[in-house]
Amino acid sequence: MRLWLLTLLVPAFDPSLAQPVFDVLQAQYQYSVPTSSGGMEQGKNPDLQFFQGQANLPWKFSRSNVLVFNPQYEWRKIAYPHPGLRSASPFTSYEVQSFALTFSNQHTFRDSSHQLLAALALRHYAATTLPFSRTTFTPAFALLYAKRTSPSLVLKLGGYYSKEFFGNFWLPLLGFDWKVSKRFWCWGILPRYAVFDYRLSAVWHTCISYKGITDSYRLPGQDWLTVLEGQIRWTQDFYLPRSPLVLSLDIGHSAAREFSGYHAASFRQEQLKPGNGLIFRVGLVWRALLDPSFQGRQAPGP
Repeated sequence: MRLWLLTLLVPAFDPSLAQPVFDVLQAQYQYSVPTSSGGMEQGKNPDLQFFQGQANLPWKFSRSNVLVFNPQYEWRKIAYPHPGLRSASPFTSYEVQSFALTFSNQHTFRDSSHQLLAALALRHYAATTLPFSRTTFTPAFALLYAKRTSPSLVLKLGGYYSKEFFGNFWLPLLGFDWKVSKRFWCWGILPRYAVFDYRLSAVWHTCISYKGITDSYRLPGQDWLTVLEGQIRWTQDFYLPRSPLVLSLDIGHSAAREFSGYHAASFRQEQLKPGNGLIFRVGLVWRALLDPSFQGRQAPGP
C-alpha cells in the first residue's frame, strides 16, 4: 500500500523542493482545559474542543504544474461551566464550524530549484446553526515562492490574505524545508506552523511542533467572534507497519490564547480571555512519504 502511494504521489511533486511527507487524509480531535482563570465570569474556565477532517488530492495536469484540491471541515466548541449562571454577554459559550475548499497550484520553473505556489480558499466560517450565505463567506489567498539554496535546505517567502469578519487580514510568510541530518528534519511556514521531527526508529518519530491560529466566525444576529492562539506541542508519530496510516498523539500548551466578539446590537466588541492551558490531541493520518530516507529507507528502483 505504501509503495502504491509513493508511485501515485511522488511523480506529482518534486521531492527536492517539498517537505518529506504528504498527508492525503487526516482526522484529529483536540481537547484543552485552561489552567488559569478567564472568561466573562471569573474563575469559570471553559472546556475547549476541536475536530478537523481534511483531504489533499493532487493532480499533475502538466509537466511543471500540480493542482491540489483540499476540502476541509472543522468544528470548535467552547463550553463554560454552569451555563445557567452566565452574564449578559452573548459570547460566554458557543459552537462553530467551518467548511473550506482550497485550490493550490505548485508551479516548477525551468530551473527546477525554483517554485511558485498559489492558493485560493473558499470558506464558510459560522455558528453551527447558520447555513452558508454571503455573510458567512470568508475567502483567502496565499502566494509562496520557494528556492533550493543547498542540497539540504529550501527557503520560502510569500504572503497570506483573508477577508475576516473583523476586517482585512494580511500576513507575511517565511517557510523552510531543512534536512538537518539523516534522522532530524524540520519544515514549516511561519507564523502558521512548524514541525521539528526526529526519527527514533522506522515506526516512531518524536516531534516538537508549533501552530498559529487566527479564525473568525459569523454568529446569529450579525455578531462575530475571533479566535487567536499559538500552540506548542510535543508529538509522538507512530507509523503503523505495512500501512500508510500514522497514529499521532500530542500533549502541549497554548500561548496568548484570546477570544473576542463583536455584538452588533450594541456596536461594541468584548474581549474574552479563557486562560492558557494544556492541550491533548489525537490524530490519524493517511500519509505518503515523498522522500523514503525520512524513515531510513532507499528510494524504490526503476
